[in-house]
Amino acid sequence: MNATLVLSIGETVEEVTDSGFLGTTPTLSCYTLGEDALVQIYPDGIRHIRVDKRVNEWKAPGKRSIFRCAVNARQVVIALTGGELVYFEMDPVNKTYLIIVMIDINYCIVEGLEFYY
Repeated sequence: MNATLVLSIGETVEEVTDSGFLGTTPTLSCYTLGEDALVQIYPDGIRHIRVDKRVNEWKAPGKRSIFRCAVNARQVVIALTGGELVYFEMDPVNKTYLIIVMIDINYCIVEGLEFYY
């Protein structure tokens, strides 16, 4: 699959065309971020979609791509080809931006990612 389709489910099922999601690429994961935003993780980057439809986007550096990810309401961690891990979390002050907290360049083999509480 090389695309993302967003649907609205109510009395009928309809395609949503103004969701802020990038529809021309597969979505690895999506989640509600904070109280009123969405995050879409796709092979080339991360889209943080705010309630007013503004989008902040982070692109994977160079020719690397995202191949594993884990996300919850406050955090995102991604594994890039080449073995890098990048960790993001919601800005603790204004809670409207994702900020990079850590980049691990130990070139590890990542089989899976998951957040535990």
